[in-house]
Amino acid sequence: MRYLFVGLLAVLLAGCSTLGPYPAPQPTPPATAPEEPDDMSREQPSGRDIEPVTRPASLSRGAVTELLEQAWQLHRFGNFQRSIAVAERALRLDRYESNVYLILAANHVATENFQLAEHLIRQGLPLVGEDRQQEGRFMLLLREVEKARTVGK
Repeated sequence: MRYLFVGLLAVLLAGCSTLGPYPAPQPTPPATAPEEPDDMSREQPSGRDIEPVTRPASLSRGAVTELLEQAWQLHRFGNFQRSIAVAERALRLDRYESNVYLILAANHVATENFQLAEHLIRQGLPLVGEDRQQEGRFMLLLREVEKARTVGK
């Protein structure tokens, strides 16, 4: 029954997915290496010079999208371990994509690894930004984890 529910949840989430075609990445011209000054003339960075980490422009967005689609399809067919492997490849390409954490968490719920599923949900939630639908998907999965933990006690 649980697998049926997880499968239906996956189909529902995949149908509501905000994944869509992304613009093709533009090639960047080759960078020329700046001349390196000798060690004595290098300035040490001050605290003011450090920029906060922001999501980098990804040239691999199309690859991540394809991997996520493949991971969801594997999940729908019950091939959870293979889906995890594909999603982990997507994670290596773009660690700021909330959908990667969602599919990983859904797979770990399906394999009853609730502790890791909850960890992935909590990692992915801050990445949804203003997308309330995506936040709702994460919260639905989190409720399922919490419910499974209370039933298992």
